[in-house]
Amino acid sequence: MNCFNCRATGELQQHHVVPHSKGGTATVPLCLACHALVHSRHTMTTGALTSAALQHKKAQGEYTGGGVPYGQQLASGDFNLEPCAAEQAVIGKVLEYRAAGLSYPKIAARLAGQGFTTRKGGKFAAMSVSRIYKGA
Repeated sequence: MNCFNCRATGELQQHHVVPHSKGGTATVPLCLACHALVHSRHTMTTGALTSAALQHKKAQGEYTGGGVPYGQQLASGDFNLEPCAAEQAVIGKVLEYRAAGLSYPKIAARLAGQGFTTRKGGKFAAMSVSRIYKGA
């Protein structure tokens, strides 16, 4: 049997999902470290638990809500992010043109001239090119 949270083996304790004092009967196995974290006053607040869960998901490359970062897309059927080939090509061109000394408006014009479009099919603005460059 493994820890429900971290998959560790070894000494495990049964943790009530709903506190026993509130009528809970279902339990999950937790290692000593995870069980201590569950009962810590600092980690039991909803905000702390949500923040920790989102940080973990982000570290695993999973989508955590909001806008999908430029250059990535949701993998089909799950919540993982994967590179978007079309947007990666735009990022490559932006980096190339910026290294050559082109301004953001000139890069936007070149992208338009080469047929590159935004996610919504429009032309890139200088500010969009700036965001892409700074996010790369």
